Amino acid sequence: MSSIKERISETTEQLQREIMDQADDVPDVEAWQQLPEETDKAYNAFRFYLQGGPYRSLQDVATVLGKDKAYAKQLEKWSRMHNWKARTSAWDAHIDNFLERQYMESVLTMTDRHIQQSHYIQEKVYEQLMSLDLTALKPSELIKLYDITIKVERESCKLKSELMPLKVLSYGTDRSPIFYVKHP
Repeated sequence: MSSIKERISETTEQLQREIMDQADDVPDVEAWQQLPEETDKAYNAFRFYLQGGPYRSLQDVATVLGKDKAYAKQLEKWSRMHNWKARTSAWDAHIDNFLERQYMESVLTMTDRHIQQSHYIQEKVYEQLMSLDLTALKPSELIKLYDITIKVERESCKLKSELMPLKVLSYGTDRSPIFYVKHP
């Protein structure tokens, strides 16, 4: 499981590097933080723009700030000057990455829990099976138990063959390949 978590972490870090590479004009700060040359007033407006989500607009920011439609021109100037679109894209990607990491962590945690619970239950069932007096079972129960064990065995073999690559050992008299499992 740790290898999956490591790959997710590496992928997330790679995405974050790509986001920051796209925002090269933002030195030493996250793209959504206040820029050194950005005034407090411009940054405050940017924060409202940032919070607008996928439907953000400069006109909505002007409305939230209680300004008239003409103020949108000032917002447009700040937006161009401080690259609001690229910064909001970086923010959106950051949030998406965060949510994806949270989701993957919860899936991995759930999977680990299910595996542990499954192992526990399998052990208890196996203990009961080992103490089972087969002579006390009805023929229909024996047949059902037999069918279940065959299905489990077949599924286990199928899984094993999917996980381990096969190599041709030799060829039969009819030239059909005879395989063996190559162990790592």
